[in-house]
Amino acid sequence: MIQQKNEFSPDYASVEVNPVVMNMSFRFKLSICIFLLILAIAPAYLWAREQTSATSGLAPVNLEQFPTIETRHMMKVSVDGLDCLGKWSHMRDFWPIDKQNVVHMNRDTLYSSRMLDLSEPATIIKPVTQGRYQSILAVNEAHFAKLKVYESGEYELTQKKMGSRYMAVITRTLVDAEDAVDLAQAQKAEDKPSTAKKETAAKNFLQRGWYTDQGVELPRPFGIGVNAIFMERDITVTDVSLKIGNLPPKSISDRFDFEVSNRTILSMMRLDAWVLPFLDVYAMFGETRTDTSLSTTFELSPSLGSPVPVTIETDQKVDGPLYGGGATAVLGGDIWFAMADANYSRSDLDTFEGTLDAWFLSSRLGWHRTINRCQVQLWGGIGYIDAKRTLTIKTDLPIFGPTTVEVEQEPTDPLTYQLGCRLSLNRRFDVMVEVGSNFDDARMLVLSGNVRF
Repeated sequence: MIQQKNEFSPDYASVEVNPVVMNMSFRFKLSICIFLLILAIAPAYLWAREQTSATSGLAPVNLEQFPTIETRHMMKVSVDGLDCLGKWSHMRDFWPIDKQNVVHMNRDTLYSSRMLDLSEPATIIKPVTQGRYQSILAVNEAHFAKLKVYESGEYELTQKKMGSRYMAVITRTLVDAEDAVDLAQAQKAEDKPSTAKKETAAKNFLQRGWYTDQGVELPRPFGIGVNAIFMERDITVTDVSLKIGNLPPKSISDRFDFEVSNRTILSMMRLDAWVLPFLDVYAMFGETRTDTSLSTTFELSPSLGSPVPVTIETDQKVDGPLYGGGATAVLGGDIWFAMADANYSRSDLDTFEGTLDAWFLSSRLGWHRTINRCQVQLWGGIGYIDAKRTLTIKTDLPIFGPTTVEVEQEPTDPLTYQLGCRLSLNRRFDVMVEVGSNFDDARMLVLSGNVRF
């Protein structure tokens, strides 16, 4: 028998097998198989999960979503059970103990419910209940109590202010559970709260309602307050005239040497009204007290003889009524505001001829923040004062007799730089402190307290 070797057949006896390579090849193949198995199973798993959710009507909810999902569910329960979407649903009797919608519902309280759709702003109207306790609570979709009402009045709700489109409104009316007459009266009181849609929305920025719709909380429209202003600054003399006896007055500006300083205290009452959402006008009346120190030396030439040196030193403390008015314009954003103020005041002081008139112009740029219904404001600014006046000094000079000196004066530096802060409590009370200086001769302190209504 003749045997022929096949050149194309492998000679297995001559092949050396590496166990490590075989092991790696096996692992690779196993990994590929597992990967392909996952690809095959994953779509089926996802499809099955989707079908299960669709048939059960359930969706996964995390902790962050739970308050909103749970509140929306309870809103739906209320609307389905009480038919209260856009209208009131009143419970005329006490909730049964075995049918409590929430835990521990009171047995001395009548409940009313209403679901509001704030796609358009609405107003809740709480009437006077003649001493009977009645409260209104408005809860948004995130389960935040955005409005709590205990006093009679009108309360506007907007989607931006409340934080959601739908609001659950609940009223609680207290009743004597053992008095049938009181129960009947409480049922009448239960009917009194109402809501109203805004008939005409504010169309432009000149109306307060326009800002309310934007979620901007404006100050209460009227205010009354007290102010105290302490100022001290140097004065520049612009002209001096001298009147001796019955002779006409004569200017001695070319011969005088004056040093003048002034300290003033203004105490006043201030009444204001926001005539536009961004414009506040005010009137002020009170008292001006000023202390002016003056020292001057000059020479007078009599008809006969040598010039006579004259020295006049005076420290005059005078006061008188003050009245005036002004306006403040305000512009602001979420955390900043800018304001410009102009006011005019007139003081009738005993020693000065005529009146003391002053214009004060100022501008401020600041930061504000609201914390638990308390608003804090901080600002910096600059002020300009225009206050010219005439100081009259009457004296009796040797040789010349009765003499009147009139000194025209104005602030040496009319500018001051200001820093201030204001704290407002519940939009009704506020206190303010402001300091100013030009870092040279002028200093100013302003203290203020206001009540708004």
